[in-house]
Amino acid sequence: MDIYNYFNSPDVAEHCKNIGHTFNAFECAVIINQCYTKTFKEKLAAYRAVISDYPDMEVHPTHMHKEHTKSFHKALGLIIESEDLLLKHFMETKPGAIYKVKLNHKNSHHDSYEQQVFSTYEKTHEFLLEMKKLSDEFKDEVLGINVTKSFIDSGERIFFAELSAHGEIINLYNYSKVTWNKNPTGLLDCYINVPVPFKKGDLVETDGYGGFMGNLFVLKGLSCDSKLHEERIMYNDTSDMTADVHYLSGDEVYCESIIFYPNLRYCHRELKSDERILKFVSLYMQENICICELLGIQKFLLADKLRESLISDAIKWNSSLDEESKKLLLTVPDERG
Repeated sequence: MDIYNYFNSPDVAEHCKNIGHTFNAFECAVIINQCYTKTFKEKLAAYRAVISDYPDMEVHPTHMHKEHTKSFHKALGLIIESEDLLLKHFMETKPGAIYKVKLNHKNSHHDSYEQQVFSTYEKTHEFLLEMKKLSDEFKDEVLGINVTKSFIDSGERIFFAELSAHGEIINLYNYSKVTWNKNPTGLLDCYINVPVPFKKGDLVETDGYGGFMGNLFVLKGLSCDSKLHEERIMYNDTSDMTADVHYLSGDEVYCESIIFYPNLRYCHRELKSDERILKFVSLYMQENICICELLGIQKFLLADKLRESLISDAIKWNSSLDEESKKLLLTVPDERG
């Protein structure tokens, strides 16, 4: 099994390859657990490959998993068994069971579809396939889908699934009080060492639903750079694999931490609209421009945004404008002569 196929970031996978960094069975399973580019079934198959391809090992108690695991192969086998049963219970039809669908958009402020309700998972999946076929929105705007399974009148969410925009189950969670075997809770949520190529000031991004912070960032620092790194590996979990970043909200730049830094990749695309300021924040943090230039560029970008807003309003409220006049409004000053 090639563990690099399960990295969410091709840049991190390539870096680990280039420096010859290797992963043991436990670390591979953590990476597979975090993967959102493979389906739920593909990840279960990868767990089985870890058992067959990697030597067995012990796992010491951690913050998330407090038991000493003498055989990781055995523990991972219990996880596979539990996940197989979880998938079975999620998909099986039961009296009173309902499935609700919600779409996640690139734009976190987008009004999502009213949740559709279905009596079986098969009908849920048929709906998603039909939506994908009929709506261009899936191509550009929908990053993922959430499906919950609960029971009428209970008010309790029993199962929660994260699906790709193609309608394939990526992650599946059990919120009921029922457990089907001794699943080693928290074993695959532990902090591991994953080398990355990024440095302070790099412009990076992630795939997937970014929420209020979006998916584009300027890197400030990584938890793996800390002197407490070895202690983190022993006692913390994957939520402590953080990156401190600058991000954009509206037309303002803020700072925050995001989890699981190995998901980051370099941003090479052309930035548009308000995003452009992050390019210059990156240049400033890497000392390629000074603070005077950064503040000057910010004023130009804000002026550009105001100009676009005024043009939009002018076209909206002056419906009598002919096409030539509209074209003139949309032309940048330097092109008017």
